[in-house]
Amino acid sequence: MIKYVLGYFLVLGLILLWNHAASKLSKAEEKAYE
Repeated sequence: MIKYVLGYFLVLGLILLWNHAASKLSKAEEKAYE
């Protein structure tokens, strides 16, 4: 059971990190086009 909980938090953390990095990249692209 604990393995599933740790796996869930690991995936959740990766998704949050990915979204954070993606938002930074999109903002950088918007600045580049200006």
